[in-house]
Amino acid sequence: MRCLGHLHISVVEGRNLSVKIDARPSVLLQIGKEQARTAPLKNLSSKWLAEFRLDVASEDSCLTVTLLDDHSSHPVGKSLVPIRDLISIGTAVQWVTLKDPSGRDVGQICLVLRFLKEISDVKRENGASIPSAHHHLLNGDANSELSSSTSSLSREDDDQDGIVPQDDDHRSKKKDQAKNTGRSKYFVVAATAAATILLSVFAWTSHQKQKSKYHEVKEGDTMSSIANKYGLSPDDVFEANMSVTSDPDRIYPGDKIYIP
Repeated sequence: MRCLGHLHISVVEGRNLSVKIDARPSVLLQIGKEQARTAPLKNLSSKWLAEFRLDVASEDSCLTVTLLDDHSSHPVGKSLVPIRDLISIGTAVQWVTLKDPSGRDVGQICLVLRFLKEISDVKRENGASIPSAHHHLLNGDANSELSSSTSSLSREDDDQDGIVPQDDDHRSKKKDQAKNTGRSKYFVVAATAAATILLSVFAWTSHQKQKSKYHEVKEGDTMSSIANKYGLSPDDVFEANMSVTSDPDRIYPGDKIYIP
């Protein structure tokens, strides 16, 4: 069966779980035949902090989140998360509400969900390549400028050759001198064009670095409040700071959050 992509799941923690005081709750994740389970814990405000990856075969499938108790043969509660919603969102942080068979709420589990397409699909979508500065120099506008400049130099050389020489040796020397001059001017123009493009790339890179912004986390800040402050979506800010935190709900005063 063709794989549409992969769902990366971080099971963070649970709250208000309706289990016994001596319970050992765990979380079972399932998409079709694919499944994974956290290790059981011993407290009611469980913090699993476990990560899994499940294959996704269809947009119409669902992630089934089931709360289990080692002391019971029946699930405590479960919830369904449509995969189609996750594909359109990208990365999502959700408190999934669990319900028992009678429809009663039995607690919530915090999940960080991120859908990634199959690599072959991404390659097909992003097949077009961006020309490099070197490619631009050889095949782009710089090449036109070099051709124009070379033509101009050739015309100047022809005009110089139009001067009536005193003898054949003089004419031959004049032509050799004109060719050498033309070559020198051509390489000067080429070197100048290359230097101009490289300087432009360097200036743009320096400008981008100067534009980089960082927000120092203060007491009471959340990923959402930081994103709103800079007019961005929480998902974009979280994805740009996955090296800082793997959980958007866990940022601490003093953390440096990069603003993309």
